[in-house]
Amino acid sequence: MESKQADIYVFSGSGNTFLLAETVAGIFNDNNCQAALYPLGRFFAAGPERVLGVAFPVACMATYPFIIKFLRGLPPGGGREVFHIGSMAANSFGMQEPIRKLLVNKGYRPIGSRILKMPSNYGKNLNPTSLSNQNIIKEAAVQAANFAGQLLTGKSRWEQTFAPWSGFFHNLAGGEKPWRLFKKIFPLKINQRYCIKCGFCRNICPAASISTDKDGGFYIADTCVSCQHCAAFCPQQAIGIDGESGKAYKVVEYSHLAETLRQ
Repeated sequence: MESKQADIYVFSGSGNTFLLAETVAGIFNDNNCQAALYPLGRFFAAGPERVLGVAFPVACMATYPFIIKFLRGLPPGGGREVFHIGSMAANSFGMQEPIRKLLVNKGYRPIGSRILKMPSNYGKNLNPTSLSNQNIIKEAAVQAANFAGQLLTGKSRWEQTFAPWSGFFHNLAGGEKPWRLFKKIFPLKINQRYCIKCGFCRNICPAASISTDKDGGFYIADTCVSCQHCAAFCPQQAIGIDGESGKAYKVVEYSHLAETLRQ
């Protein structure tokens, strides 16, 4: 990594990817490389002297459509270095390669990509504090720190998993069809008995998929991509699969995430 400054743009549904990005930024800052974390969505213009980092998870054998839209909307790179770190439940499905090609075509210079296994956040009453999940999180944090060190010393590489279908799924993920199926498998709904109509879920939804009905009640529209962001951080725990309330999976409090990501 040639630069000693980095801007890292992060999307994390329930905190998994955020923890990894925060670890990378911490290693950078401890080694005299100024790193800032931003919410992935709105790009802040910066010169090519600052390394671009993007942090987001694997989803539906690719990643979420609003992330692909963000990457496609980046300004010309002009040779700016870029790296990626992300999380997965089991398999990356070769997602790194179409992302690398997209960034190269926009003029960026990829210097490293690492996707690390973290606990799954899809399901009911998943417990991030269980011993098995804590071990997974600790191991991922160690690997994220190692990756940060490799970036700083120029020893990182852009991981590529052989997956001839990865480009197909990347293009498919940019549309609506796979997410409609995804929503059927993981149908997030708002339990009106517990909802206090605070609007927090609508404010943080990256897909703008939460609306109000004529009575002022909130509901999740068909454009939902089931990223779990609303379920993880609803203050009333009123959102869940099939509308079942309960403790949703999250590994960080929203207040810490919001304070860390420079708004």
